Amino acid sequence: MADSKAGYGQDLRPDLAAALGNLGNGYSDVGRRADAVPPSEEAVALYRDLAAANPAHLPGLATALANLGIRYSDLGREADAVAPAGEAVALYRDLAAASPVHLPGLAHALNNVGNCYRGVGRHAEAVPPAEETVTLYRDLAAASPAYFPGLADALTNLGTCYNKVGRRAEAILPAEEAVTLYREQAAASPAYLPASR
Repeated sequence: MADSKAGYGQDLRPDLAAALGNLGNGYSDVGRRADAVPPSEEAVALYRDLAAANPAHLPGLATALANLGIRYSDLGREADAVAPAGEAVALYRDLAAASPVHLPGLAHALNNVGNCYRGVGRHAEAVPPAEETVTLYRDLAAASPAYFPGLADALTNLGTCYNKVGRRAEAILPAEEAVTLYREQAAASPAYLPASR
């Protein structure tokens, strides 16, 4: 039986915020996309309060915002997704400027915001974050092959962005590179076969 006094006097809001984020992700993972939104929104609200008092919670807020943008996009609420996705990028940019440990988070957030812009028809605005995502993932993958799937996905998105703004010739190169990366990853592990789009 758990000690009823465990955590007495401690601020358990960080644990609650993390648990809410995990619950939102869990609901999303099993296809309960509408159920994923309320805990994701609550996680953002909690992390916002925590980060206002202690900047050590800014990474948690950035992650929660990025996740909330994805949750909204999953429901087709692309217009609602843009603000949290954009705020996540701004936070991760500041965090990455202070420590490179946050560069993967920045790359992921940039990829998300580019997708959000495309989702609301802001195709020209989607290009710069898509280009920056590729640059970041290329640097990350040069240091660790664990980032090759992220690079392949970013290249696919960049090709799509170029195509959407009429830069069709430029779309070919990133699309070809994405195929090469996915082919290499799939040869090493079927887990890296690209999802159908």
